[in-house]
Parts: sequence; structure tokens; C-alpha cells
Amino acid sequence: MNRYLAYGLTCILAIVATAAHATTIVLPSDEQLIDKAPVIVAGTVASTLPVERNGRIWTDTVVNVTRTIKGATPRTITVSELGGVIDDRITKIFGAAEYHANENVLLFLEPSPHGGYRTMDLYVGKLTEGTMIDGRRLWMRDDAGADVSLLDTDLRPLHGKNVQREAAGFESFVAERVAGRAGNRAYGVENPALDRKTVSAMGRLQENFTLMTEGNVYRWFAFDNGGSAAWYSSGTQPGYTGGGVNETQTAMAAWTSYSSAKIRYTYAGTRSGPPGGLDASNGVNEVLFNDPLNDIAGSWNGSSGVVGLGGFTGVAFGGNWTAPFTADANHPAGTVHAYNLTEGDLTIQDNVQPSKGISSARLAEIIAHEFGHTLGIGHSADPTALMYPSVTGLGASLRADDQLAARWLYPNGNVSDPPPAVTLPAAPTSLTANAGSNYADLAWNDNANNETGESIYIAVGSGSFQKVGDVSANTTSARVNGLTSGTYRFYVVAFNTAGTSSPSNIATVTLSTTSTPLVASFTYSPSSGTAGITNFSFTDTSTGATSRTWTFGDGASATSATANHIYATAGTFTVTLSVSNGSASTTATQSVTVTNPLSANFNWSPANPTTDDTIVFSDESSSGVTSRLWSFGDGTNSTLPAPAHKYASPATYSVTLTVYRDSVPATITKPVTVAAGAPLTPSVQAGFTFAPQTISAGAPVTFTDTTSGAPTSWSWSFGDGATSSAQNPVHTFASAGTFTVSLTAANAAGSSTFSQFVTVTSLQVYRSLISVTAQTNGIGGTSWRTELTLFNAGTQGANVNLLFLPGAGGSVITRSVFLTPRQSVTYANTLLDLFGMPSGAGALAIEASSAGADAVLKVNSRTFTGGSVGTYGQSVPDVTPEELERTLYVTGMQSNVDYRTNFGLVNRGATQVSATLTLFDKNGTTVGATDVAVPPSNFQQAPLADFFPQLVGRSYDSLSMRITATASSALSAYASVIDNASQDPIYIQALPAPSGDALTIPVVGRTPGANGTFWRSDVAIFNPTNGRQTLTVTYAGAQKLLALNASSTLLLNDVLSLYGLTSGSGTLDIRWSSGTGPVVTSRTYTTATTGGTYGQSIDPVAAFAPAMTVPGLRNDGSFRTNAGFVNGGDETETFTVSLLAPSGNLIAQTLVGVDAHQLMQTSVAALFPGVPLSGNFTLAVEGDTNAKLFAYGSMVDNASGDPVFFAGR
Repeated sequence: MNRYLAYGLTCILAIVATAAHATTIVLPSDEQLIDKAPVIVAGTVASTLPVERNGRIWTDTVVNVTRTIKGATPRTITVSELGGVIDDRITKIFGAAEYHANENVLLFLEPSPHGGYRTMDLYVGKLTEGTMIDGRRLWMRDDAGADVSLLDTDLRPLHGKNVQREAAGFESFVAERVAGRAGNRAYGVENPALDRKTVSAMGRLQENFTLMTEGNVYRWFAFDNGGSAAWYSSGTQPGYTGGGVNETQTAMAAWTSYSSAKIRYTYAGTRSGPPGGLDASNGVNEVLFNDPLNDIAGSWNGSSGVVGLGGFTGVAFGGNWTAPFTADANHPAGTVHAYNLTEGDLTIQDNVQPSKGISSARLAEIIAHEFGHTLGIGHSADPTALMYPSVTGLGASLRADDQLAARWLYPNGNVSDPPPAVTLPAAPTSLTANAGSNYADLAWNDNANNETGESIYIAVGSGSFQKVGDVSANTTSARVNGLTSGTYRFYVVAFNTAGTSSPSNIATVTLSTTSTPLVASFTYSPSSGTAGITNFSFTDTSTGATSRTWTFGDGASATSATANHIYATAGTFTVTLSVSNGSASTTATQSVTVTNPLSANFNWSPANPTTDDTIVFSDESSSGVTSRLWSFGDGTNSTLPAPAHKYASPATYSVTLTVYRDSVPATITKPVTVAAGAPLTPSVQAGFTFAPQTISAGAPVTFTDTTSGAPTSWSWSFGDGATSSAQNPVHTFASAGTFTVSLTAANAAGSSTFSQFVTVTSLQVYRSLISVTAQTNGIGGTSWRTELTLFNAGTQGANVNLLFLPGAGGSVITRSVFLTPRQSVTYANTLLDLFGMPSGAGALAIEASSAGADAVLKVNSRTFTGGSVGTYGQSVPDVTPEELERTLYVTGMQSNVDYRTNFGLVNRGATQVSATLTLFDKNGTTVGATDVAVPPSNFQQAPLADFFPQLVGRSYDSLSMRITATASSALSAYASVIDNASQDPIYIQALPAPSGDALTIPVVGRTPGANGTFWRSDVAIFNPTNGRQTLTVTYAGAQKLLALNASSTLLLNDVLSLYGLTSGSGTLDIRWSSGTGPVVTSRTYTTATTGGTYGQSIDPVAAFAPAMTVPGLRNDGSFRTNAGFVNGGDETETFTVSLLAPSGNLIAQTLVGVDAHQLMQTSVAALFPGVPLSGNFTLAVEGDTNAKLFAYGSMVDNASGDPVFFAGR
């Protein structure tokens, strides 16, 4: 038995109120389509094949991308659309884009939730390249019946039905809109005369919206035997009383109340089970509100998009059926083969609501229209009919043509009122044709009063006729564009449902060879550029040309109307455009200036200056500098090309020159050593430094003499009554305060005194917070517990207070421990071992102090559960009060069939804190907002849907949140994203939006691992600002430019595939111009053999440090550890890597060299070969004082393979 799926398309529309009688339905304007499509590409279709995916039939179209106009894509993409034929199974979507191998396409896309991409608004998002007789290219789409608001070359509106887009002009318009500029809309071509090759492909460009005229009849045979079809609703449509149910019942009544047709639909109420959707048969007739399964691309924005899809998912061959009368030429009386409908489905797009322009009456009319499709009724040509392709605004009721279809398909008893016979329309007469430069103007008499429209036909010379296109009923003139010199013949016919009239008379016109002079010309932008960087765009603006050739002056060439070119070297290049019309040719040339990349350099004289010299600095940067800025290292600046400068005191100064070529900068810094001039009286100049700069009471301070002039004696006064005569004394201040420290240095020639203020503070108490700890059972039979490691990185013993912060109704519990210097301690079951709690969950506040110095503590924790083998867990890092700003962000959350998200809040403060939580989807649309209050010293965690009920029944693969609190340094927030199959979690800490201009993810990869694993990395990027954000994302030297709209999230699945790479690992750098940066998180994971995935979250690094510590690591029979080292500096660095036992004793030490801006990762076993390791250890890494280091440990469970990422502190 054959199985079929088929759907009818209701509204690819914008609803626009007009001043006259009715509401007009239009397709999205080109501006709307460009603005809402996150990805726009041009390319060539390589293949298109049906595939079966999870029991459903899709068509995967592989497109070789020749140009990415918006967004970021690999060179080859896959466009996946529901629908296709495999063996005897059919899935059919009316209105979906259709593809054919080797056709050139311009696509407006969005990422598909099923993988790959899908077109925006079904067929609207796909245009196919065609060519007119005069050689000009077109981007073509069937816009019949839709006002696309195009302009002609005289900037006049085009009202014809057969309007296409001149390719070069439209491509320029799209590029301008993507760049944020208005663009020139003069690219419309009305009634284009196409060449033979394009005409032969036109049949596949025309979208078929009709079910009943495709050669098959579909109907519910159950109605004939007294049976009925019960319909259920699922979900709710926001903004409507009853959530859309009232409108559904009104729509159904439009069909069931028509007594002349036997239509037995019934409404059976709401359904609580999971919906089946348009792409799967579940035996239930459903109306799915608010698109719960994301069956429809995009989201209704109140101006354009798909409102609803309806059709049938259950079809079987029903046998012979006898039509009762002749409805029209396509639906005669007599016996036909018919298919039996057994299941129907209807989906209403998300965000459809009254405030978005879809009133209750309008929604009822749309649902009634979709019910017509589920009955097997196609679109009507009558513009007043309910089944007209666009919504009429006349309400949910059947008009004459709808009643005719219902009586024909579902006759109720003897049909006594067959429709009157439809007669052919009268033929047009008196056709005339007048020649223009590259067009012909036609005029005729329209003699019909019952036509649906008229068709224009053309023949070149004595050749055969081919159709140009259709015009509206009652039209009496038209312009046919795209002609070249020659003789053309035309005729016109009228048509309606009965057929086509006889043709009009034939009108002949000849276009002169001089009507369009051949003139070569072109434009290019930008006006100049940089070798290896600037992508010049050249546009052919010639007239009368049918072919062209570009030569760019460097050996490269092209033949397209719009060409892009990057020059590899600097110079002045002559660009030549040669054009031809088949009988003559001509050329145009212009010069393009390309300069070398900007590089900064300078020198100075004299080469070894003293304080007595005036130093002349000279700018020796590469040519093309438009401005510059000098910084002399002593607080003074200059913008001159060769400034003169004199230093007041001897020292080594860092002199920086920043040069600009327009807005492009280049910078260089050099040390300039200035010696003392001739000796002064006295011969000594006292001076000193001290360390550390931050001083605590009771901590030793080292004072270092920097006096010049060879002093022989020193006299120190420390401002607290103490003195010293040593050259470099060490002094301890007993109390806090600001002290005046003076040094008097002397020799035989005299003495000098120098003083500084030294501020001494009280000893600092270390404070941090681990936002979640657990000793509890979870979903899926999991049992969670927390492992905690504390490491005293200070030079003195530390008293540590650990405070358990409970959920509602609990009490704070405090425990104290003491750690000697460099000692670490690990609690395998934290809540049980420290607090005696056999079960529970909460946060852990940590406070530490030392007697004679600031306490320095390093903390790591891991919350995990046991699996069938081994463990699965997540690292939960600590956060300091300084990181708990009033506004925090978290990204990378998911809520779908594969993943669930828990969300938690902790108030570390002494008073209640309120917060507003705002949740955004990937497009930046607000999913919901809610206010919460968190009591003091309180912890709370719940599923994300408990905070946002809007998530229930919906699927989101990318969510981000803004948390705005009423106080700072108090509220922590986090998300835990859990794989529903493997139960493996990752922890994501909410943090402030970064400042500066760069973030670095320490490691991303696409690489095989131990035990047959294969690891890949996903990166989530959220724009927290109110404006568009442009990012440069760099991996292994390759750069990608990404753009994010306000509050939107970009999920880079398998991020190395963005660079066309199949394997590798390394750092990922994310840069922006200035100001607030993006919020970023990443997950590196592998597929579990038992289903799902497991992996680790890796947060980006905003700042590097000379030294880092990673405690809480293991390398034994249960776990193995990989250590990673990132050099964020511009020079190769050598780091000292030490392994410390829990007692603080040194186990082993080695040196690791890492090149500039590189990652080095290796196993601890390979790093320290032959060193026996058991139990916990601490990894301490140190570079020189200028090093920019980030270190981490990745601890992997040997049984489960699950990794946990521990960031260095």
C-alpha cells in the first residue's frame, strides 16, 4: 500500500491594510527577506537527493557556495527541506523550494533544527538564475499574484504579475542592505523575454499550489459511510481567547455547516500527548498551535513569513470514485482513481497573535483555508474564494467557488444543482507592437468579461512561439523587456477555468541594431586598497552588451557581470573590461591603486641620548600613512612626522608609534635608553622602590635603593618611628595606615633626599563561592555528589571557614579547617565529609585568613554521578564577590528532546536580593521575563521551565539569559545543561559581559581520543548589547567574520568545520572593536556508545597571568589527566611546571616551551615519565614576570571516558 504525505501552503504573506475595500496580502518585500535571513549565499546546485531521516523523507540539496553575502558558511552547504519520494513513499510540501542539479541559485537561508540549512519562507527564499534574449542575467522566482513592490529603471512602481530581478542590480542591492545601507531598488524587469535555455527550465520554476489539479483526487471516503474525522488541538496560540480553540471551531463550522456537502469533521478537544507534526504520521488529526516542533522556518514577525501549513499525512489508495458533475475543465463528471485520506494535520506558526496583525477573525479564516487543504481541496482562481491562495479578509465562510468544490468532492445525496457551464473567454483583438531600445510595447483590445487573466507569447524571427508570462484580467497593454536587435512576433490569449481563448492577431515589430549602442563602462569599489586584504568589487555598467571579459592587470580574469578580486601584491593595475554584442566589441579601462599592508617603524637620533640631548624621532613606516600618534613613555605625545623630544630624567622609556592608513592602524614599541647628563650638584640623586606594591600589616616589605651618583651611605625613615642605615632594608609595618618613607643618600660630594607615601592595609580575607554542591538523587536514576579540593597557595598557614548555604527552610552550617602553606585537601563527598549531611544540595561559601599575610586559596570542585561504568560530571568553579556584578549573562542553554537545563541562583549577601531574568532565543526574541527574590544566604535550583513556562512543549537549541539584580557582590547564577540520554552535565557560570577587545577559548578541537572516542567542540556566542556586533574569530591563523544582531545567539556546531577542517585542536580567539564584548561558552564532547554525548564545558579566558595553579587532579587507575598550556603572548615562553603532593612537597618538576599564541596539551604521564603518581596532586605553572599564561587540567574518567575541565587560577 502506498503511503503519502502532502501539505498545502496558506500564507507566505504580510498583511497590509489598504485605504480601499480589502486587506491586501503580499509576499515579504526584498528588504524584509534580506534583513530577516541570517544567511544569504549564491552558488550552484551539485546534487539533490531524497533521504530517510528518523523515518521521515527529506530532500537534501548540496550547494557549492560561490559567494557568501551574509553570515558565515563553509564552501559546501546542505539545504534540507521536508519532502521527497523514496520507492513508494511520498512526502509532499506545496510551496517548498525545488532544486535541480547544475542550476545557479541565490538563497536566503536560516540554520535548520534538523541540521544544515532551510530556505526562509519556503519557496520565497530561493531564486534561480536565468538569461534574457539580450544576454542580461535575471534572478527569477514565481511572484504571480503577489505585489513585490519593485521599481523599474525610471524608479516607477511595477504592478505587473510577471516581474523578475535584473541580476547585477539585485546583487548590488542585497550587498548594500547587508552592509546597512539603503541600496538602489531599480532592478525590476517586467515581462522579460527569456532565452531558449531559460524557457526550457521555466516549468520547474513555477510553484504548484494546487492539490486537485495535480492529476490525483484525494478525499475522505469515511464520510460516504457515515464515518467522521475527529480533530484534536495541541498547545495554545498566545493572545487569543481559548488559545486558538474558538477560531478552530469557527473554521471547522465553515465546512461542516454546508449541508449540500457531506463533510464530517468534529472537534474532539485538546490532546495532552506529544504532537505528531507535519513530518510524521501518528494516527491523530491535529491542529498544532504555536509551531511546537519548529515545522515552519522563521517566526511570524507581524510583517512577513509563513502563518500556517495544513495537509494530510495519512493516505491510501481508495479505488474508483464517480464525480457527480463537471465542475470545470480539470474536474469533469465521471469515474476517476482516488486516494483515501485517513489523517490530517495543521500547524499555526509561532508568534502569530492579534498584536502581530492576525486578528481572531483572520486566524479563523486562515484555519478554515487550511481545513480545505486537509479535505483535498486546492487553491481557487476566484479572488473572493476562501481557497484563494491569499487571505481575502472576507471571513471563515464558503463562497460560491468553495461550495462548488465541496459539492463536487463530497456530494450529499443527489446533486440537483450542477454549476452552469463555464464558457471560454472571448479572444483579444487589435494587437499592436511598437519598438523601444531593448523592449516592445504591446496594446490590444480585451473583449472578455469572464477571464481570469491573459497570457503573452513571443517568437523570435520565424521561430516557434514561447510564453513570456501572464498579466491580470482586463489588462490591455504590457511591455516586454530584454530584447536585442531583430524581428519579433507576438500574440495574446485570455484564459479562465474553462481553458484558453483563440489567439489574437499576430503583431510584428523589428528592433534596430542601433537601438542600443554598445558602450563599455564599469565601476569598482573601494577606490583603493591593500594587497592581500582588500576585496575589490567590479560592476559592469555597459549598454548593449551580451558578453564580457575582465582582465585585472595581474594575470587574472573573469566573465561575470559583477566580479570580485583581491590583488596579491602592491602596485597600480590597469583593469580592462571588454564587451561584445555578438557583432561588435569595445573596451573600457581604469587604474586601481593597491598599496602594501601598513607596517609601523621609527628611529631616533642621537642613538645613545642623555638627558642633555634633544632627541629627534623619525617615522620610517610603510607608505600611505594618513595620521600618526607618538607616545614617548613619560606621559607626553605628538602627532608630527619627526617630533623632537627631551627627557627630564635618565631611564629606559617605552616609545610607541601608532600609524594609520585611514582607519587601519599599525603599532610598534621600542625601548629608548636615556643616560644621565653631566653631573649636577649634589652628585647623588636619591630614589628607591618597594615591593610588594600592595602591603598588608605584618607582612615584610623590601625597599630597594635606586639612587644615582654612587652613594656611600643611606639613612632610612619609615614613618612609624623605625629607621635603618642598610642600602636595601626589609621592614614590617605593624599596623595599617599611610606612612611617609624617606631615604637620604650621600657621598663625599653631597646628599639627596627622596620620599614616597606607602599605604599599608589590614590583612585581606579571602572570599569565594561555589554556587552548587550536592549529595542527592536526580532524574534518570542518577545520584549526585560533590568532590572539593582546597589548596593553600600562600606562604603562611590559612584558617578556612566553609559555610553551607541551604535552600528554602534550611540553616547555614559552618565548618573550619587549617591548611599549612602549599598544603591541599580533597573531600570526596563534601556534604557528608564536612557537614555530616547524607543528602541535600546547596551552595558553599569559602572564607580564609592568614596571620601575617593575605590568604591565597585555590579552589576546584566536581559534581558528578555514577554511570553504568565510571562517572559523569561537571566542574563547578568558584567565583569571587568582584565577579558578581549587578548584571550577569549566561549562554549555551538548551531545552529540547536531547538536552534539559537546570537554573540556579545563590544569594551570598546578608539581605534579600531581587532579580529580573530575561530569556532570549537564538534570534534575539524575548522568550519570557520573570522576577525572582532570593533570601539572604540562600540557594535555589529548578528546571529552566519552572522559571519560564513558555518553554513547555517548545524546542530550543540555543537560549541565553540576562540576570539583572538589585545589588552587586551578592547574587550568583548558573546553568547546568544535561544530556537526556547519557545524563552527562556541563556547568555554565553566569558572568558579566566582558570588556576590552578579546577572549580566548583555551582549546577547541575535532580529533580522535583514547578508547575509540572522537571529540569535537561547539561554541555559543551571545550578543548582550542593543546593537549589531561584528566579531573576528581566529583559529590557527584563519579568520572568520561573524555578525550578531542585538540579544541574538550564534551556535557554532563543530566549530572547526567552519574553517573547512576535518581534524585539529588549538585555541580559538574572538575579537571585537571595543566596548562590551560577547558572552561565550564552549563544550567539547564525544558520542556515548550507550546513546547521547558526554563532554566538558570550557569557558574563554579574558586575561592571562605569569603563574597559575590547578589543584584537585588525579592520574591513577580511575582517572587520567591531560595538562594544557596556552601562551597568550607575542614571544616563545618557557614555563616551569611543578607537581605538588597534598602535603605541599614537590613531587617532580620540568620545563615546557610554548610558541607565541599557541596551545600545548599533553598527558601528565608523558610530561613526567617514570614519576609514580597516585591520589590527588596540584599542578603549579610559572613563567617570567612578563609571561601571559593560561594553564588547565582535563581529568578523564578511565571507565566512562567523561572529561572534566579544571581552569587554572
